[in-house]
Amino acid sequence: MANRIKGAKLALVRGLHITAIALWTGGIAAAIALLLVFAGSGSSEVVAALCDAEAALDNFVIIPGAMIAILTACLFGSFTTWGYFKRRWIVLKWALSMLIIVSGSLLMIPCVDAIRDAVSQGAASTVASCGSYPLLVILLAAQMIICVVMVFVSVCKPRFGQDSNRDKSRTQSR
Repeated sequence: MANRIKGAKLALVRGLHITAIALWTGGIAAAIALLLVFAGSGSSEVVAALCDAEAALDNFVIIPGAMIAILTACLFGSFTTWGYFKRRWIVLKWALSMLIIVSGSLLMIPCVDAIRDAVSQGAASTVASCGSYPLLVILLAAQMIICVVMVFVSVCKPRFGQDSNRDKSRTQSR
């Protein structure tokens, strides 16, 4: 492949990728913190502010972080020797990223809306007493754990046994 990213451009893409992952992971951590801090609130104004803050985190921190991470990952896959499917750990990261994005899109936003509706209509006395609250906390905690796992996978680059033949040939030739 002739169009490879090298040097300063590679460092820029890597820096953007790391920043995006920090935004994504930090946004999820902030969303969890907000939910836990305001779990006992029954005030409809506080709940409305909490739901607005959760939506703002999602729209301005978590989603942009995820999108930039996916974009920079595509740049890595297309313009470096890493590729998209050469290493199993890369495939694992793609799968986990899609799991977080799809679960967040399908479950998180409706849960936040259900909490807002339940408290504003008087169906729940506090945020924590809403039926959607446990699901939202579990979903966000799972997303946080998956993000941390993806960071460790990126740092450790596990081989999952795929390069064992290549390693054997290297040690035998020495």
